[in-house]
Amino acid sequence: MSAGRVLGALLQTVTFVLVARNAGPVEFGLLGAAFGIATVIQTGFDFGLSTLIVRERASEKHNPLVTDALKLADVNALYLSAAAAVLLLVAGILLNPVFFMMLPLAVWVGAERQADTWLGVPLADGDAKVNTVNLVLRRTAALGLYSAMVALNVSAILAFSVSLAMASLASSVAVRRYVAGLIMVRRVEHGRQHILSIARPYWINSLGTQARNLDSAIVSAVAGPFQAGLYGVASRTTGPMRILSTSLATVILPAAAKASPRGIRRLVALTLGVCLCLGILYSAIILIAPWLVVTFLGEAYSGAVVPIQLAIGGLVFAAAASLFGSILQGVGKQKFVAKTAVGTTVVCLLGASVGSVQFGAIGAATGLAASFTFQALILAIGILAWFRQRA
Repeated sequence: MSAGRVLGALLQTVTFVLVARNAGPVEFGLLGAAFGIATVIQTGFDFGLSTLIVRERASEKHNPLVTDALKLADVNALYLSAAAAVLLLVAGILLNPVFFMMLPLAVWVGAERQADTWLGVPLADGDAKVNTVNLVLRRTAALGLYSAMVALNVSAILAFSVSLAMASLASSVAVRRYVAGLIMVRRVEHGRQHILSIARPYWINSLGTQARNLDSAIVSAVAGPFQAGLYGVASRTTGPMRILSTSLATVILPAAAKASPRGIRRLVALTLGVCLCLGILYSAIILIAPWLVVTFLGEAYSGAVVPIQLAIGGLVFAAAASLFGSILQGVGKQKFVAKTAVGTTVVCLLGASVGSVQFGAIGAATGLAASFTFQALILAIGILAWFRQRA
């Protein structure tokens, strides 16, 4: 699963780099803002169902709650696409016509969320190859479609939006057909309110974490599209580097739910080892970042070098936060994880806002890295407190 997500992350990074180069800093800044808002809305309409499905399926293969949650996720996906379409239309009318070219992203947010939620079933069953193949094919198709459309002189923003929509829609159809054969078909037994109440702590944590994606929109509003474009390159092209840690965090959650205190210690040791390895890798990338930026993005993005280096530096703490959070969720500390996610996201958005006013993209990237650091430290303290309680 990790290998597949790393490959998917590389494909997504290449796509973002091509879009940034073809669209220019200003239009890419607008896209980064829209993409960030869309990601937050996507998580908001998930209501924690994707995490709930993985945990419940792992603990009991034929748990009826899983099937009911999947059906509810289908309905939520439709509402999600409708809400995204309305927001993009309003933004196109009131803010900038470029947002009209992003309308296909409304299809993308709903289809991708539906596919990822249904993929929780084979993930919980330990069949990681299904998730891997789907992700890699989806990202490959999006990159291929984007390249073909740009070659036909289609606008970079429109080509990106359409390619994501088409790839995600095909992915959703394929996933539903496959997973339908793994679950029991029956009438709904659990009401909407009951399912959402169980999933609420997972939802708050996911929403609090993904709300960081509003950073580009905030930077654009307070510092202008150009600085938002420089910061967007830092936050969007480095974000996929978190795939390794987030995929491991997804697998750790059901493992932590079944582990003894000794098993939890092993998971913590695994987390520290992963962070050490990532620290070495990210340090090397930071050193060659100036060359990478100029070579792949061009001189127009030379001002993004320091923001990218700061963002990469914060990824070590972001990885620790993801892994510590999954361990704490597994041992029943969902509310603590959720509160931490919300609090540190507020720090991130405030830091990006204040920092961008004073220092542009560099200040915004500093706020982002600081929020990851605070989150990792707080969750580490939470794990130590849990061990003391169990002693």
